Order: sequence, then structure tokens, then C-alpha cells
Amino acid sequence: MVVLWEDLPRVNLKVNAQQTIERWRRDPLLLAYSNGWKVVFAMTENGTIPALDYMEGVDIESDPQWPFAGQMKRLVSYVEQVRANGPFSLGKNQLTVFKGDDASDNMCELRLIAHLGHRIMGFLRLKTLVLTNGFHKETSGTPHEQKSRAREVLRSHEIRLAKLQGGSPPTPRKKGR
Repeated sequence: MVVLWEDLPRVNLKVNAQQTIERWRRDPLLLAYSNGWKVVFAMTENGTIPALDYMEGVDIESDPQWPFAGQMKRLVSYVEQVRANGPFSLGKNQLTVFKGDDASDNMCELRLIAHLGHRIMGFLRLKTLVLTNGFHKETSGTPHEQKSRAREVLRSHEIRLAKLQGGSPPTPRKKGR
């Protein structure tokens, strides 16, 4: 079963972070859909959802000193904005699409509050924003380990989807294409 964003209760100023995460866990495959854009939380082959795990503080990258739950309203509003207008409607301070070597797979980084350092890694795929993992950023550049982890989560997600659909997983893109 796929839950459309329109079927979920509208966001209000008293968003309960735990309830929002529970709704997203029930169906992470299609979180939002409008004007052709979807937001998807990547689920690995073993059934974990690293981006949601980060939000709940149970992911290996979660830092108890910098809890995420207080930023849930902001993430929900970003998802609502992507649902309505696409990811490029977010400002450059909210969504960064990487350049250089990371541009070949359309990797991006969703910033929640810059001074707190919460980031959600993702990929743009055929009018879909796939959110893979979260981390607390402490340096000016995005750590290579986080980019690698995001690619691993995406690959695992695509393999799981291919198995569900009875097909073969997509082949990785080569640099320069």
C-alpha cells in the first residue's frame, strides 16, 4: 500500500515528531506526490531506513548531544514544499545539489538548520527526491564517508526495489556520463 502525502494529516504548528516519524515508517516509499514530484525515504535490503533512524536518534551517525527531534517541523515543511513545487523551490541554503564528481549521480544535501549542522543526504531521480541518510556536519565540506554511505544506502534501496518488482537492479553510472 502506498500512502500519498495528501492522505496524511496537514502539518500544523504542534507537529509531534514521533507521530510524524511513525507515519513515515509505515510507508517510506512514497511520502509526497504532486506536480510529478515524489519524496522517498530509502529503505535498505535489511529493512532499515537510515534517514528516519537518524531523526529518531537510533542511527549510527546520530549524536545525542545534537538531537534532531526539534527540527522535525522544518523537515516536514521542506517535504511539503518539495511536494508542491519540486526540490528547486527550496533555497540554496536549504538544498545543495553537488557539483564535480558527485554531480554524475545527482547527489544533494538537505540542510535543516545550518548552525546546528543537521543534514540529510539524498539523490534526485526522475522527479523523485530519495532521502538516504542523516548526519551531524561539523566541517565546512561534506565528509567523503557520508557521501559513500549515501551511495551505499541508495544502492541497497534500489536492489530492494528491483527484487520487489521482479527485475534486476540498475547498474551504477560511470563517471563522465
